[in-house]
Amino acid sequence: MLGYVLRRLVATIPVIIVVAVVVFSLTRLTPGDPAAVIAGENATTEQIALIRNRLGLDQPLLVQFGRWSWNIAHGDLGVSIFTNTPVAGLIAQRIGPTLSLAIVTVIFGLSLGIPAGVLAAVFARRLPDRVVMVLAVAGFSIPIFVLAYLLILGFAISWPILPVQGYTPMAQGFLSWLGKLILPSLALALVYAALIARTTRAALLDVLAEDYIRTAKAKGLLPREIVWLHALKAASVPIATVVGIGIALLVGGAVVIETVFAIPGLGRLTVDAIARRDFPVIQGVILLFSGVYVLINLVIDLSYTWLDPRVRFA
Repeated sequence: MLGYVLRRLVATIPVIIVVAVVVFSLTRLTPGDPAAVIAGENATTEQIALIRNRLGLDQPLLVQFGRWSWNIAHGDLGVSIFTNTPVAGLIAQRIGPTLSLAIVTVIFGLSLGIPAGVLAAVFARRLPDRVVMVLAVAGFSIPIFVLAYLLILGFAISWPILPVQGYTPMAQGFLSWLGKLILPSLALALVYAALIARTTRAALLDVLAEDYIRTAKAKGLLPREIVWLHALKAASVPIATVVGIGIALLVGGAVVIETVFAIPGLGRLTVDAIARRDFPVIQGVILLFSGVYVLINLVIDLSYTWLDPRVRFA
């Protein structure tokens, strides 16, 4: 097991390197000049050139990439072009709201998706199954921002029972913290739960057709015991896989949701950085998201041995 973990960790290094090259290339080759944005609309060509020289943007791309890579290797994510603040400090300030949003979203997604998938599998090809699948397709097809505005219309305007915008740290009160996160987390969780429900249904239907399930029924075990204690555990590997894959949805969705609900998290930081062409911030946040995604998938892979004893890693 230890050898497998070490090999997987080493294998993540090329992935991070490729991500770094792609991110650096995209931020430098797309149209727009941060020096012109900083200088303002009335700036002269000479003033823009001076800013480009101060920021090192007039050097060859290979030189810029080499200097940036050297700093990254030493734990330095750089300094924001606009705020002159270390990128690591900006990320540390914004990571709390995004982490809170992700945790509550995962809880909502699992709480909605797994029971819905079990219900659809138990009542396969009957009315509950059709209802769950229609809702799952709708949840996965409707854009996240549309779901967000529908939730705002329903629970903040028509029935003003939940706050719409902002973020309250947990230190200022658990209920205030949770209240600000319910609507944005639910908007993300509806998409996440739809993916989990479809996967749970498919995996559970395969397990329920196995011979040992029929044996359990013949022995007189209660249907709920068969489903929740035996079948669901046997179907948990593909469910765990899609839970890990769904993290990518959370990363992309967080950018939209944090903008709609004015949450001061990493998603909002990324949007602001893209609008201002703040290269160091964009690169630092994307590298962080990529590293977290790789780490979560490693944890999901390692969980297979606990979920299914038949899985062994060489």
